[in-house]
Amino acid sequence: MRNRYLITAIIALISFTGMSAQLSKARRPYADLIITPDKADWNYKSGETPSIEVSLLQNGVAINDVEVTIEAGQELLTLSQKETKRTKNGIAKFTLKGLKNPGFIQCKVTASYDDKNTVSNNKRKYSDQVKLAFDPEKILPTVKMPSDFDSFWKKSVEELADVPLELDMKYNSEYSTDKVDVFATSFRVDKKGHRMGGWLMIPKAEGKYPAIFSPPGAGVKKQTPSTDLAASGVIVFQTEIHGLSLDMSVEQYALASKAFGEYMFFNMDDKDQFYYKHVYLGCKRAIDAIYTLDKFNGEVATTGGSQGGALAVVTAVLDNRIKAVATFYPAICDVTGYLHGRAGGWPHYFSKSNIDRCNTPDKVNTVLYYDIVNFSKSLKVPVFFSFGYNDNTCPPTSLFAAYNSIKAPKQLIVNQITGHWRYPETNDTAMKWLKQQLNQ
Repeated sequence: MRNRYLITAIIALISFTGMSAQLSKARRPYADLIITPDKADWNYKSGETPSIEVSLLQNGVAINDVEVTIEAGQELLTLSQKETKRTKNGIAKFTLKGLKNPGFIQCKVTASYDDKNTVSNNKRKYSDQVKLAFDPEKILPTVKMPSDFDSFWKKSVEELADVPLELDMKYNSEYSTDKVDVFATSFRVDKKGHRMGGWLMIPKAEGKYPAIFSPPGAGVKKQTPSTDLAASGVIVFQTEIHGLSLDMSVEQYALASKAFGEYMFFNMDDKDQFYYKHVYLGCKRAIDAIYTLDKFNGEVATTGGSQGGALAVVTAVLDNRIKAVATFYPAICDVTGYLHGRAGGWPHYFSKSNIDRCNTPDKVNTVLYYDIVNFSKSLKVPVFFSFGYNDNTCPPTSLFAAYNSIKAPKQLIVNQITGHWRYPETNDTAMKWLKQQLNQ
């Protein structure tokens, strides 16, 4: 009897395993929604009229008689143009209203059809978007530069001079490899006692190495170190910004996120108490920490994406020891755009959902000192800048406002179709560029 139960259990396990294999995750969508602008680079002159062709492909072949609906208008604002057509010979073509001035339009597309490849005709629906640029190289920022911007940050950095770093480094055997030593690291930021930290990764082999500082994207979440770059011969400091223990569990970080996940709004009415002040200064202190390392050769660069991309730029301005910056879709760019009738950058302080709590004279004044556009104007080192047009988190209008403000040597890589993400190939290109800047 006992053996019979055991055999039954084994058969059930084999059946479940086979079922799981059969239900493995699809490697591509059931149907591909393809939106093709009439200009390959998605760029137009102000006053031009763009058009798009929409197809829904299954097995690489266009599906006929698909219902296609578009909603188009100025990026992240009112999408006033609405139209529905059915595909003919697999294509639906739409003419869009352009812009008279530099900027971006956004076109949301929904395609639906009756799937006849099922027992009962299921209605399938697919959605995507494109954003098209109009003279993007002429997009100017809306954010104003305070007359005391430079002196404000100069004084803030100088006040750190007599604050002890109190650097704490603990070797972590779990994440260390045969090529990289990993340390859980923390340090003091300012006189108020704020602390920051992160994962410091140092090549094991003897020698001196350049360093890359990598601040985090937005949020309050647990980080794990990625040692691949360090294994190639670079010291990497991958930080968090909230002073939380790296030993906390994912669940504990989730609780912390509930408690202060909206940190980007904290003390926004006072530029000296604003949450991002100690974060910006903490990034400069992270460079101080790197300079204490015996294996550091004196060459350091910064990189990051979204909030991390913003902090990478900030660090290069606040610390003149930085040699180069690689920034991807940086946040906090031209945040006042919404106050001037166009999209502003993350965290969208003055968008429809936030304007009631943020649109006060004091808060508007504060963000001027923290906007990446104003830091971009002060950059003096080479910059690698990359983003996609389809980004709704850090919209391209805000990103061009920052990029066009850079007077230092710069290189722009645009992958139009990407949103708030990047291709591995683009990341590899940026890392190779950074290493070249660090003479590695």
